[in-house]
This record gives sequence, structure tokens and C-alpha cells, in this order.
Amino acid sequence: MDNSLIFTVKSQARAWAKTVRAGLAGEQLRRAAEKIARRLLAEDWMALPSPLGLYRATAGEVETAGLFAAANQSGWEVATPRAESDGTYSWREDGEEAVTEQGPHGILQPRAEAGLVAPDVLRVVIVPGLAFDRHGHRLGHGGGIYDRLLAPAQANALLVGVCCESLVADALPAEPHDVKMDVLATEARLRFMPTAADKLVRLLGDGRLPTL
Repeated sequence: MDNSLIFTVKSQARAWAKTVRAGLAGEQLRRAAEKIARRLLAEDWMALPSPLGLYRATAGEVETAGLFAAANQSGWEVATPRAESDGTYSWREDGEEAVTEQGPHGILQPRAEAGLVAPDVLRVVIVPGLAFDRHGHRLGHGGGIYDRLLAPAQANALLVGVCCESLVADALPAEPHDVKMDVLATEARLRFMPTAADKLVRLLGDGRLPTL
């Protein structure tokens, strides 16, 4: 598929995803967020206090308040994205006592004095998206921000995409630079991609085999 065709198909997919999102009531999103948090927190690999990449939700995204609360209670090291003054994005410490400020698009982010977190130390990263497909492909807003944030983390971190089940497509257009998820979490179920197995073994760290 040539670049112009991929651009067209991605644009169509984004239009579909935004239409679906617009039809989701706030209560639906709240319930979905609670169910997703419960599903994730029931997993052995989420019970281990490992460096965790999270996001602060904006309108239409699955809220992560429950995951933040669990992380703070368990003493996990939490990092979230920050838009830097040079236009790049980085991972910054965002724990229980972190001070945030409003970043681009009204998204809360750690302030500039928050400590930098190297992407390769993250062990689990929870990732938002406009939509995902059953193969782990993610559809973002088109700026490539998360692809650049995730690329240096994907070798070591289990990448977990989260969305409502209605935003899971059979297939989405993908390009070589698009970073795939290892796990897809919705209110209905967890989907594990083939890439998840080795990462889960490393996360569990005690010889246990993951249940997929």
C-alpha cells in the first residue's frame, strides 16, 4: 500500500473512530475504565511494583484514575508523557505527590522540574489510542507522538493498549514506524499478542509461565 493510500485509509479510520467515540456516553466510559482497571490489576504482572508508564486521559479516552490510585498505593514508580519546550516528548516522574500543569490540548502533565525517566527502564506502559485492531495495531491522532515515545521502550516494556470494545477494529492500516501493542485491554476482555509471551516471562521473573 503506497503512502498516499495509507494516509487516506488512516484518515477514514480516524473519522470512524471519532464518530464512535462521540457516541459514547460519559457513564459508558466511566464503567469501561473501571472494568479495564479491574482486569489489569487482577493480572500477576500488574501486581509487581515495576516502573510503569501511564497517561493522563483527555476527553473521550479511558480514564486512568484507578490505575494511578493502585500504583500510588503499591509504591510503583510512575511516569507520564511531558511536552518539552523544544517540541519533543519525554517520560517524567508523576507519582502521588507530583505537581502537574496543563500541557498541549489541555492534557495534564508533569512540570519541567519532575525527574526524567529513561524509556528503557519502563516495564509496563499503558497506552491510549483513537482505536486499535485485534492484531495490536494502534491508531493515533496522526502526530506520531506515541510512536516516538514508545519506540525506545518497546524492547523492554509490555505495551498495553486500552480502549472501549467498540473501538477495536478487525484490521487497521499500519506503517513500519507504527509501534504495535503486546496486550489490548477493553472492558470486555484482554487480548494477548504473540509478542507478549517473552515479556511476561521477564516481568514475572521467577520462572512462572504467563497465562495467555
